[in-house]
Amino acid sequence: MFQSTIRRFLPRAFLRASALWHLKPTTKFASFFLASSFFYNFTHNRYFVKNATDPTPPEMFITDEDYDDGPADWSTDGKRIMTVCVTGAGGALSLAFLPLLLDGSVFGPNIRIRLRLLDLPEKKQGLYGLAMELEDSIYPLLENIKIGSDPKKLFKHCDLVIGLAGLPRKRGASRMDLLKTNGHIYKEHGQALNEVGKRDVRFVVVANPANTNTLILQQNAPNIPAQNFTCATRIDQNRAVAQLAFKANILPRDIQNVVAWGNHSNTIYPDVNNGKLEGKPIRSVITDDKYLDEEFVESIQKRGDEILSYREHPSVLSGANALKDHIRDWWHGTEPSNWVSMGVVSDGSYNVPKGLVFSFPVVTKYFRYNIVRELELDDLSKKRLNIAIQELTKEREEASKYE
Repeated sequence: MFQSTIRRFLPRAFLRASALWHLKPTTKFASFFLASSFFYNFTHNRYFVKNATDPTPPEMFITDEDYDDGPADWSTDGKRIMTVCVTGAGGALSLAFLPLLLDGSVFGPNIRIRLRLLDLPEKKQGLYGLAMELEDSIYPLLENIKIGSDPKKLFKHCDLVIGLAGLPRKRGASRMDLLKTNGHIYKEHGQALNEVGKRDVRFVVVANPANTNTLILQQNAPNIPAQNFTCATRIDQNRAVAQLAFKANILPRDIQNVVAWGNHSNTIYPDVNNGKLEGKPIRSVITDDKYLDEEFVESIQKRGDEILSYREHPSVLSGANALKDHIRDWWHGTEPSNWVSMGVVSDGSYNVPKGLVFSFPVVTKYFRYNIVRELELDDLSKKRLNIAIQELTKEREEASKYE
């Protein structure tokens, strides 16, 4: 980048110098001195850290939240640019996800990323360190980095916001405890997005309770279409696929149309009734109905708690990978004859009350989705969906305090 700046700067400098050639010697000397001084200050301040202990080092990509580079669709090399903001950017999940975002695993090799890192004011120094590490990793798709703590400044011009901000789950903590803390965050973020966000901005929420945080966010951003908000339940689908692959001794890629219904909690319902293993109905390959209806379902519902008990931290690597899958499929689209699980604002499908954020099977393309309709649900499936509806309805009552 330093060399490219020289290439851009020098032709303009020589053109200006030639235009000044007819001036008096003293005037020419003053002009060239000023030009040289400007070039030195520009390159030195932009590309070199003046002091290793400087709390706000002027790195080549890094700018603070007061810098606004405006909207952009295409880079100079013909690649599309997306502006992506990650909230709670200093957390462990962010650290695991950002390499996937910047190496092309999410959007592919032809989309550059203008990255916005948002976190609490007291975490700003950590964000500078993170930004410097990302810069040193020389990701080819990284356009620039902007850091800060004000969502109104960082949400401006964003194409996608990824909601990782929030108190993480801890052993023994209830969902209502999380909601009391994290609900305030998503109320503030919804209001900021409503004020400065583009109408076509997309927002995916990961922080728990993800479904109800998404509801609070959406209700506080009435200027943004409800379909632009989703929450990530892909980790529940991925967990289900992993267990089925292990049980059937096949590869996960050979499993289709497993869906995680409902709430990203211990009431999530991994449904195999329309799923296929290597093109065959799952229940015709795994014929143990007791396993599929009980042990399998409970193993997915408790998987997050098990990981938390072993590691004393929520799922990070699998969470980052599931988030990558969620956004990738939301943008690039689902494969033919396949669907994925996504928490979206209910339109009344499958008797889920309108307005609840509920995980459905969806097909997607270019940040749009359609709920897969008319799937047959047996009595056990309907019962489990009703359990999730009741839980989410109770959470919505609590969430009404943040409207």
